[in-house]
Amino acid sequence: MILIAIAVGVSVASYVMAVQAQKKAEKAAKDMAGVLVNKESNVEPIPVIYGERRVGGTRVYMATQNADDGDDIPNEYLYMCLVLCEGEVESITNLQIDGNDITDFKYSSLVDYNVYTGTNNQTADQYLKDSDSSWTNAHKLSGVAYVALRLKWDETAFQGVPTITALVKGRKIYDPRKDSTSVAYDASLGVSSQRKGQTATWSYSINPALCIRDYLTNTRYGKGLPQDVIDDVAFGSAAEDCTEIITPFLQAAAIPLFQCHAVLQTSKTLFENIEILLMGCRGFLPFSEGKYSLVIDKARNSTFVFDIDNMTSALQISGTPKDKKYNQATVKFANQEIDFEPDEVTWPNPNGTTSEINSYNQYLTEDNNTELLLNVDLETVKSHYLARDLARVFVEKSRNQKRIAFKATSDALNVSVGDTVTVKHPTLSPNLSPKLFQVEEVSLNYDGTVSVSLVDYIATTYSYKTANVEPDNLNPNFPDPFAVASPGTLTSVADSFIGADGSAIPRITVTWVAANDAFVSGYNVEWKKASEGDIAYRSIRVVGTKTELPDIEVGISYDIRVSSVNAMGVTSEAVTTTTAGVGDTTAPGVPTNPQATGAYKSILLTFVTPTATDLSHVNIYRSNTANGTYSVVATVSCRPKNVNGTWTAQTEEFINGGLASNTQYFYKLSSVDFSGNQSSLTSQVNATTDAVALDGQSTFQASVYKRSATALTAPSGGGFNFGTNFLTPPTGWSKSVPTGTLPIYTCTYLFKIVGDSGTDTANTWSIPNILAENGSPATSTFTFNIYKRKSGTAPPTPTGGSYNFSTNAIGLPGGGWSSTVPSGTDPVYLCTTIASILGPTGSDTTLTWSAPSILVENGESGARSASGYLYYQIVQNATPPTPTASGYNFTTGVFSDLANNWQTEPLETTVADGTYWASYYFITEDELGGTQSRDFNAPFKSVVFDGLVTFTNLNQELAKAEGVSDITTINGGLITTGKVEANRIQIDDVTLDTVNIGGVPTLVIKAEGVDTIHIEDNAVTIPVVSNTVGTVYEHFTDPTKSGSELNNTNFTVALRTFKTPIIGSTKCTLTAQQLNINVTSGNTPVLINFTGTILTNMRGPVDGDNFIYFELLRGSTVIKSFFHGERATSAGFLSEEDNRYDTAIERQKWLERRGLLLNMSHVDDGAPSGTNTYKLRYRWLAEDTFPFFDNHHSLRNNCTMTAVELQK
Repeated sequence: MILIAIAVGVSVASYVMAVQAQKKAEKAAKDMAGVLVNKESNVEPIPVIYGERRVGGTRVYMATQNADDGDDIPNEYLYMCLVLCEGEVESITNLQIDGNDITDFKYSSLVDYNVYTGTNNQTADQYLKDSDSSWTNAHKLSGVAYVALRLKWDETAFQGVPTITALVKGRKIYDPRKDSTSVAYDASLGVSSQRKGQTATWSYSINPALCIRDYLTNTRYGKGLPQDVIDDVAFGSAAEDCTEIITPFLQAAAIPLFQCHAVLQTSKTLFENIEILLMGCRGFLPFSEGKYSLVIDKARNSTFVFDIDNMTSALQISGTPKDKKYNQATVKFANQEIDFEPDEVTWPNPNGTTSEINSYNQYLTEDNNTELLLNVDLETVKSHYLARDLARVFVEKSRNQKRIAFKATSDALNVSVGDTVTVKHPTLSPNLSPKLFQVEEVSLNYDGTVSVSLVDYIATTYSYKTANVEPDNLNPNFPDPFAVASPGTLTSVADSFIGADGSAIPRITVTWVAANDAFVSGYNVEWKKASEGDIAYRSIRVVGTKTELPDIEVGISYDIRVSSVNAMGVTSEAVTTTTAGVGDTTAPGVPTNPQATGAYKSILLTFVTPTATDLSHVNIYRSNTANGTYSVVATVSCRPKNVNGTWTAQTEEFINGGLASNTQYFYKLSSVDFSGNQSSLTSQVNATTDAVALDGQSTFQASVYKRSATALTAPSGGGFNFGTNFLTPPTGWSKSVPTGTLPIYTCTYLFKIVGDSGTDTANTWSIPNILAENGSPATSTFTFNIYKRKSGTAPPTPTGGSYNFSTNAIGLPGGGWSSTVPSGTDPVYLCTTIASILGPTGSDTTLTWSAPSILVENGESGARSASGYLYYQIVQNATPPTPTASGYNFTTGVFSDLANNWQTEPLETTVADGTYWASYYFITEDELGGTQSRDFNAPFKSVVFDGLVTFTNLNQELAKAEGVSDITTINGGLITTGKVEANRIQIDDVTLDTVNIGGVPTLVIKAEGVDTIHIEDNAVTIPVVSNTVGTVYEHFTDPTKSGSELNNTNFTVALRTFKTPIIGSTKCTLTAQQLNINVTSGNTPVLINFTGTILTNMRGPVDGDNFIYFELLRGSTVIKSFFHGERATSAGFLSEEDNRYDTAIERQKWLERRGLLLNMSHVDDGAPSGTNTYKLRYRWLAEDTFPFFDNHHSLRNNCTMTAVELQK
């Protein structure tokens, strides 16, 4: 017998799998853009660069230093270590600062730098050593490619820490074809000196096959595979395939079809990075017979023939699944022509060449006009033409319609994934015409056959299609982000507006012409008093071209400047102006229609207010003679009324009292606003006071009632006594509503006399009106809403629907409406209807709906507010000044320009003499990010404790007479806290305490001998308690136990059948735990509580589902049952081999180790009066599928059963 050991199946990674994974992930090109920025970290993974790429890198070190040049500029030098990638690389060149070449004239004499390619013997950089003593000779960064820079500050060259990029030609790698000791050595290449493990002999290469080999074998950042698991012959052949030369467009220089220009992030998985490398070269990476090899997917000759002699099964034929078939692909790549910025190309382009347009239309027609799109990131490609051709291959290869699968003899093990093979089979061609396929999968079966999967092979797919030349504008002339256009003409207007309280508030409105710069994202508006220095400027950021300046003072001149800001935060030169604040100078209107009416020693004045919104009051002027000398005798506060947004004049009254009787007085009025502006005087009015006081008139409106089946005429007669307040109704009428069912009529009469006593007799009363009567069947109505979420335009008004008054059921109209607000984030629309019928039952199916209106939708963030305390840093007896600040950051909680010696953190209290001070602040804004209002309270005394605070009584006079002296007194009106914990609380002479009654914690209130039960009858539940304590150890097998209680062989719980334990022919149970309790009244709730630990020893299956079943009985009636499910070897069970607990010590040990702790409570709501006996019994059950199961012993410990009558 010959034994052959063969791996079952061949593992393979491929670019096809990677394309599918990218389609599912729908990745963006942000990773490619991300390599052009600078990160700042000392733990960021270091990338690997193959080929040529521009990268930013990671700032792992920065330091500043003052220049020794005699000026006062601090931190004039910035030192930086920028790590780019793993070394050793070929070169680091073409540095750029903020997108500008480092050779730009503006950086002359400002930049010094050194580059290090990442050799193992490179030395520490001198610039970095000069920057700080922490950078020493030991900081060589061996094996790491980096740039060391020294930058000198210049505000015209730098706007902050700059972004540095460099053009890197990446890793030097090993080529087995250039190693004369390798099995893959190729003498025709003319080099034989490279050696494995000797990095100094390696060279720079963009060959994808060599890059993949390097990543697989590198122990520092790659897979770290041993050299003996790499098939160098296969990798050498793949490297040769990657040297295929093509002409990208007519008259262009020839270039390799396959290139590798990748920035691999070592934070990604090894498999993700391998997929990135395989996609750029259409590679397969089979692992077979213990070795990795590489196959490039390209046009190849057939290497094997499958026919009926070596095919052992029928063919299985299938097409390409829809999710793996595409009619258009878009490839994202880092385009070298635009300095490696992210770019993309699509094939076939419906606006491209004639060939592309034809392919696009053909594929779309074949796919029933369904777009089947593929988006792929090619992170190894830098050429537009190579990216376009790979997009074409991805699409055309996905459309290879036919796939076949079959079993073959072991000869099929001679083929590999990616091979081209010939198939001759009558299913494909009756005359056995040969058909070319590509091998997708090969796997060995246990019966010795080989499963083979093949896909259509079309040689033209792999032929490069020469493209049209791309326009020269791929590298646009980007604008300088540091050159920002200033705003246009700046205008400022000073005026005032009326606040909500009617006061005039000065303001300055600033407008400007937008900057002629597409990259401007906003404007900085700054202002200060003209008398202040530049440090006093306040500023706001504005998106539009207009804003209002707050907190303006009347008569003060303000310097105003506005500058443009672009998306990078770079600002332009400012445009400026100066404007003085002005207040309100317009007087309100004159009061109208003044009138004077004389009364006893007083005159009533009436007038109509003007409609000025800032009206404060009206001045009353008086003179004793016509056109004499007038002086102000009163001020009447008054305002017009705002009615639906319109200010309306109001009639006001004023009584000028304390005047002489029978005397004439003259009056004039004027209006005054909140700014002190006063109107002119009204015309003169006059009146004369009465000589004597006059009695007033007393009135009483009376109503009387009468029931009648017919209409009534007005009654007469009756009277009202104002002295006794007694009403005499007319004949046949009542003072109150009489009883009965006839309609109720009512009529009224106004009684009046002069003075406050006497009787008025009625003449004719008002015409009687019906006050109430029985009506016809009432109309039933019901108003309800329906809801619908919808984005965009409002939904149409619904039709249909119904409401059933008998069942209260709503019938919804069509169109997706709901009777409740549906979930989601779109706006919620609301429609309302009123259903109505005559009578209480029936349905309304003729509903009319209101037009949909928005009930709720996502709104904008509102204004914020903040409050808290500020603390004075100086301990002093004198009250400090109230704090001030110019601004507040709601995000960070930091004040701008906070007054000296005030801070947000409290001082630590010490024993030093002096007083600590604090102030309460409250900050609001009129809208999110808008104008702030900052209020600070006057300082008050403050003591802040942090940590444990201990009060010690030092005043013996606080001690009580009974000798209690450990007292701490807090003298205050209110103590606010979260939770107070105490063993006992005493309030005056009332004590709150707890006691344990029958295991139930109970609150007790006592006050001078009166305990809880005497507070109020039926106000407190009184527990009546019985309890018993169970034994520790019992045997189940004792035949005297109440086994007859469980006399059924099978027992069903929760639809599952179990067996009860059996010893011989005896069913077993533990004697029930029981107790008696006397219930004083029927149907009184009884709380039963059982606690304890139980344990059984059983013999039977140890892997099945076993249960402890519990029954709570009142007398012989089961009032509660439940079971606790456990596996046989878990809590509550012992297996047979554990049957070793004949002593008390062993019993205690097993109870502690395996005992099941129970705590069961139940309220019996139906306990009758008299003595009730409760008991708890339990038994062990096994699934009915087990033929043998029994109990030997049971342990229980500290088992307590308590019954508490919850009597009112």
